[in-house]
Amino acid sequence: MLFPPQKNYTICADPLEKMLTLIYERIEEIATQWVDTPILKVDTLYDLEVWIMYTRYKSELPIYKFYFDDPEKHQLYISSKTGEVQQYTTRRQRFYAWIGAIPHKLYFPALRKHTPLWIRTITITSLIAFLVCLTGLIAGLYRYYRQYKKMGPSRLLTGRLPGSGTTYLGYGSLFFLSPGP
Repeated sequence: MLFPPQKNYTICADPLEKMLTLIYERIEEIATQWVDTPILKVDTLYDLEVWIMYTRYKSELPIYKFYFDDPEKHQLYISSKTGEVQQYTTRRQRFYAWIGAIPHKLYFPALRKHTPLWIRTITITSLIAFLVCLTGLIAGLYRYYRQYKKMGPSRLLTGRLPGSGTTYLGYGSLFFLSPGP
């Protein structure tokens, strides 16, 4: 049950649902139900940040950000309007997000807040990556073709390393022979 029965309620005429008049003490109570450690500090966010970046969070602003005094350094984001938990993270999750998902998606707050610019940046960097990949594929096929012209079809498959199927020598042959994903 989200709201305890001993509190004051406001009856909303449209959906006929019981609604609790939300006060900060209730939001703090919700936060302590999520993490059973003392609250270190609370920030009030009036703008989106990296952990609450989607536009759907704009209607929930201001959002309370709770910092907890525990070894995992939990952070909890709670809407000041509805009392719903918006995000719950640990230090470990935030660390791996910063070295993985955030750079991978170019999900930096300064860029992500401007959706058209973010989409344009993603499109351009994807196009550049595609061109680099295509260039590597063409260079590899060109090198294979040059070896084919130089060695002929029978020697090309055997290569210089017996039974390896590659014409690379030294460290190049180790890279070529390494198993893929």
